Amino acid sequence: MGGNPLHARPPLKYSILYAADSLLDFYERKTIIIERGRIKEVDALSGVESIEFPHPFSRMECFYTDGLSSLIHTMQGKIIGRLAEKTVRYPGHARAVKALKDWGLFSHEPLPVKGKEVIPREFLKTLLDKEWKLGKDGDVTLMRVVVSGKKFGHPATHVFEMVDYFDPEKQYTSMAKTTCFPASIAARMIVDGKITQRGVLFPENVFQADLFKPFMKTLKDKGVVITQKKV
Repeated sequence: MGGNPLHARPPLKYSILYAADSLLDFYERKTIIIERGRIKEVDALSGVESIEFPHPFSRMECFYTDGLSSLIHTMQGKIIGRLAEKTVRYPGHARAVKALKDWGLFSHEPLPVKGKEVIPREFLKTLLDKEWKLGKDGDVTLMRVVVSGKKFGHPATHVFEMVDYFDPEKQYTSMAKTTCFPASIAARMIVDGKITQRGVLFPENVFQADLFKPFMKTLKDKGVVITQKKV
């Protein structure tokens, strides 16, 4: 999954859609995945591969980032193969960001510059906040979830896909819609008594069985459409 500007802008082919500090953390910290049923750490920005979405996003790339969140816990012991999350960006983005890391611009260690101390990461964050602002064209969020395994003893693969755009009428970014709408639907379901569980809950343990279809329908009614197909 990945949020991107509608049009790629060199040199990094990206625009900031949320806090630059959080984005840099995302690119810096180790990524946890499940490989052959076991938890494993890999480097963020590694595992780059090409990925295609409907035009005009037919040529994109994706790479490892630490985005599995609670799935790394709820799926442990249930996955005998591989479970990983990759972020979708325009081609060349991962290589460009990795170059910034290799040059030391992610470093938290102060460097003397003309009698003053400068923290490279703080300088980079300030620069990105200024130069990476999202333009008037807005953004797009691309997501694909591929689930393969056995159903009733037979091999099966299901693909969930979303291509969601900026709403120019309401001035909602796609990132805001795809982040906030699910949370608002959950809140409404709690108020309406449809979610009766209490405490700290993982979403994948809540929106299943009887709540899955109503959740997806409400999301679609709000304009965020996720398709599902069996391949």
